[in-house]
Amino acid sequence: MLPIIAPISSHALDADLAQLPELARILTHKDYEVWLASAEKIPSILQEIGRLREISFRAAGEGTGQPIDLDHFDTYYQHLFIWHKERHAVIGAYRLGFSGDIMPEHGLNGFYTYQLFDYTPAFIEQLQPCIELGRSFIRVEDQRNFVPLLLLWRGISTTAYLNPQYRRLFGPVSISADIPSLLRQLLAETLLKLHGEPELSAHIKARNPLPDRHFCPDMLAGITHSKELESILQANMPDVRMPVLLRQYLNLNGRLLSFSLDPQFSNTLDGLVLVDLDRVDQQTLSRYMGSQAAHDFLKKVDIDSYKPHAA
Repeated sequence: MLPIIAPISSHALDADLAQLPELARILTHKDYEVWLASAEKIPSILQEIGRLREISFRAAGEGTGQPIDLDHFDTYYQHLFIWHKERHAVIGAYRLGFSGDIMPEHGLNGFYTYQLFDYTPAFIEQLQPCIELGRSFIRVEDQRNFVPLLLLWRGISTTAYLNPQYRRLFGPVSISADIPSLLRQLLAETLLKLHGEPELSAHIKARNPLPDRHFCPDMLAGITHSKELESILQANMPDVRMPVLLRQYLNLNGRLLSFSLDPQFSNTLDGLVLVDLDRVDQQTLSRYMGSQAAHDFLKKVDIDSYKPHAA
């Protein structure tokens, strides 16, 4: 592991923020602001995001091992980030890739997840238009506060509300290499059983699959809910819980499509997850959009033209 770069000065961060248009501010909550911007508009903030990513991921047993976690995808993806006005600090961020921008310029290779999963053009065609989510983090000292994660998801939901054609979200969700291989295999197989979507999974092949180790069908049949899976995990590793982000996706009716190891990211196991916002019940969606906005969003979605994937 190489030493992480020094913090970016608050003066440089403030300068980036000052030149962003007001429309880039997605929402405000007390001392927090959520912004959405492209890389060229926030050069200093992006460096700080890359620095904080690496700190956060290393603390979770992941990370690139480099001084900063930035790659070429960052140059053309959009960046959703939380800014704390009083602390003059980035609190958390998500990376958003809009398929309408990526496919014409870069094709399938333009998606980060295509490095991990070999999926067919038909897979993306079934999702289009869609947003690839990834590289999410909350600053280590703020991770016990539920507000930042809620604000990131409010930011994503608001972005979808303003662009209702982008109602499908997909991306990787990480399971740390700190969890033993056997338990990770159990997590993967059970999540595919409980929350899978075979019709879409048929278009996807993991580039670095887990070893081919199948559990007894009777054992898997006995697990009927992800909470039972979490109980098994905690019984074997009392200090380890189901990853927060994975639980978040499952709460949004997320579907797990495949799992692949990421050798460039501390051999983390990545699940490819899909969330259809129009398959999220209105009450849950209201937590992130607000009641009226959730109602309006679901009305905007052209249900008649949308063919749901097989459950």
